Amino acid sequence: MSGHRRDDRRVRLGAGAATAVLIGLAGCSMQPISGAPLVSGGLQPMSSQDMVRAKAMQAQLAPFATQPTTWNNRITLHPDRDAFPTLMKLLDGAKKSIYLETFELHADTSARQLADKLIEKHKAGLEVRVIIDRIGEKGNNANLYKRLIDHGIPTVVYGPFPYWRAGEKGFNITHRKLYLVDGDRGMTGGMNLGDDYFVRDHDMLWLVEGEAAHAMHREFATDWRLGKGTAAINLPPAPIGTYGSEPIGMAVTSPREPGREQEIFKVLLRAIDSAKTRIDIAYPFFWDDTLID
Repeated sequence: MSGHRRDDRRVRLGAGAATAVLIGLAGCSMQPISGAPLVSGGLQPMSSQDMVRAKAMQAQLAPFATQPTTWNNRITLHPDRDAFPTLMKLLDGAKKSIYLETFELHADTSARQLADKLIEKHKAGLEVRVIIDRIGEKGNNANLYKRLIDHGIPTVVYGPFPYWRAGEKGFNITHRKLYLVDGDRGMTGGMNLGDDYFVRDHDMLWLVEGEAAHAMHREFATDWRLGKGTAAINLPPAPIGTYGSEPIGMAVTSPREPGREQEIFKVLLRAIDSAKTRIDIAYPFFWDDTLID
């Protein structure tokens, strides 16, 4: 890939009554763990003032995002060592389906434990689908991926797909972290699947429940099609009932989908431009000149 651009397929979620977009959800942070508190939202009804501010912010972002903002959600942050047991609990509680998309499955204890759970659920009759990036499944990681295939789990090795944009050639890979269950729950964030991410490094996953999680399932189905998956994706119907009061807007960058080539970047810039009192940003790397300017 020398001399060419590499564009990741990433997902960002926007949440919060008054602010803008939760950023840094699909990067790979490699910082040592130094305890972080559990943060949750959407547990109590929003005040009328917060609702007005949230709707105003989402109205600013809506023209730049393909997926509409959803308002019936609960979102919880699980940093560092709290993420893996929460993820395993999510998968263990699956009743209908598990969709998993990630850059790589590390050939170590944590990933093997997760693979065992996927195999167990597949044998129990659940619809299990896995997308892993072509680069991420190389080397020792290939053995764990092959194990999923050997047990009959439908899988896709994604890309890299060449594309042209503004006269420049690039390669489209997947850098998403989507761990989705039953159509109404899912986790996303910065963590790949492996001991380093769950034990040593400072990183995080968000647990999303409600309408936004269903939108994440739809994005997985699109990627399954783009990655040339052949097994059926039987998306569950939209969730019913009340999950919470957290508004979530989702932005997706997808170089091979017209109009979505720079969706995340446009949403971020609009969120920053729309800020009235404060801007909070958490990034493992901060080197985009346009964003800094």
